Amino acid sequence: MDEKGFVEGVRRYMSQLREEKRYSSAKSYQDALNSFIKYSGTENISYSDINKANLHRYEAYLLENDCMRNTVSTYIRRLRCIYNKAVENGDAEYIPGLFQGVFTGVESKRKKSLSLENQHKLMTVKVESEVLRETQLVVCLLFQYAGMSFVDFAHLKERNIKRDIGL
Repeated sequence: MDEKGFVEGVRRYMSQLREEKRYSSAKSYQDALNSFIKYSGTENISYSDINKANLHRYEAYLLENDCMRNTVSTYIRRLRCIYNKAVENGDAEYIPGLFQGVFTGVESKRKKSLSLENQHKLMTVKVESEVLRETQLVVCLLFQYAGMSFVDFAHLKERNIKRDIGL
């Protein structure tokens, strides 16, 4: 068993993700790795360092450092993925329930919308700059398009717009 290679295991997997052009996923693993290295105080992390007690301390560390629960979950799920790959490869010992008891879910209780008052302010506030005015008009349009994402808006073509809906 490879008892020194956790960091190397993450880096190998990130390299594979980049080869597959999955850059956002690779970035997510890099963020999780950086966080775990900072928590550990070293890059010399063995798979045996991934244990229940350490995972609980890491979760507490993240929460104490003002990480949101979804960030905590993302980082721990990244660790779990790498650990499971190491188990499959024979580099780490299988430990039943290793990740039980640490948060790996998704919390969606946080309200992300603006109040009606703030929406009105955003759409009607006087702006001096022409660039800001154009930005304000785009925000208004996106709102009218029922919350269309900016990426979808950026790729919108005239042929995508139906003429019979009052446009």
